[in-house]
Amino acid sequence: MLRNFSLKVIIVSLVLAVFVACSSSPKKDAKDAKDAKDTTSTKDAKDSKDAATKDAKSAPAAAKRSAGDETPAEKAKVGMRSADESLSKMGGLPENPPGAKPGQCWIPVYSPATYKEVTENVVKRAAAEKIELIPARYEYVPEQVLVKPASTLTETIPAVYETVEEKVVIRPAGKKIEQVPAVYETVEEKVIDKEARTEWKKDSSTGIMCLVEIPPTYKTVTKEVVKVPAASREVDVPEETTVVTKQVLKTPATTRTVEVPAEYRTVQIQKLIEPEKEVKGFAPAEYQLVTRKVVDQPEKAEWREILCENNTTKEKLSEIQRALKGAGFDPGATEGVADEKTFKALKDYQKSKNLPEDDGKHINMATVRSLGVSK
Repeated sequence: MLRNFSLKVIIVSLVLAVFVACSSSPKKDAKDAKDAKDTTSTKDAKDSKDAATKDAKSAPAAAKRSAGDETPAEKAKVGMRSADESLSKMGGLPENPPGAKPGQCWIPVYSPATYKEVTENVVKRAAAEKIELIPARYEYVPEQVLVKPASTLTETIPAVYETVEEKVVIRPAGKKIEQVPAVYETVEEKVIDKEARTEWKKDSSTGIMCLVEIPPTYKTVTKEVVKVPAASREVDVPEETTVVTKQVLKTPATTRTVEVPAEYRTVQIQKLIEPEKEVKGFAPAEYQLVTRKVVDQPEKAEWREILCENNTTKEKLSEIQRALKGAGFDPGATEGVADEKTFKALKDYQKSKNLPEDDGKHINMATVRSLGVSK
């Protein structure tokens, strides 16, 4: 696996060397350029054949692992092809990473230009002399016109009535015979409840029989008796009256003559206030806001130090995942396996700290140092 990675690095270095050589001496002999190209092509073909053989031998073992079990170094190998495709845009990149030390891993990174929108005030129409035609000015003024002339009117004043009350007799006074009912009262009376009688009584101790006389018993009953018997008497009946209301004439109907004033209406009449005229003047320039895209950060190529199988272990990946979790970014499981969730947490952390952002295949050392993980 390490040999395959080394072969890829050699291929990148050779391509960079050819590109730098061609850029520094564009007038070199065409034959030398062709020989160099043939040599490079032969070596590339050989290396590619060896790499294909190696990959074919390791394919069964690799098939047993899931995509989430790939190490950062293996992800770096997968991303090497995209890095190779960007080499044509890295003419100013050094052939090797400057200041590199043993045990470090680097990859060439191409960052495309970023753009931003700027708004500018530009001239839409230049200033110029103008002739303005001012139309005539009219105004509406009020004016009164006669609608109906003055006249006289005979007006009838109706009669006035008032309401008065009057007392009238419904039934005259008289006499009538009135029946006075009897008056009763409730009285109590003692009556015999049980008559007097004799009974034999036997003494239980001696057996002697005695004839005993039992007196009568009484009870009290209530009854109504006439206190005053019914009678008749003659009584006076007063007259019966009522009050009625009626209308009576208070003032008879009359007539009078009324003066009706003339009626006028106010109308609006259009009158010329100022005639039409020409005015020479100066038309100022007109401006408009235009938004356009400009380069915010130019494209650049750089060598970026990353973690690889030479400088990382499963324990270090676990330490990085724990540091991400402690910083508030969920990397998923912290078992030292860099999966999609781990790389998403890394990208979010890099954005929050304005760090170089990885492509989901490697972990750059600037991020590792920012997380406080020892190298």
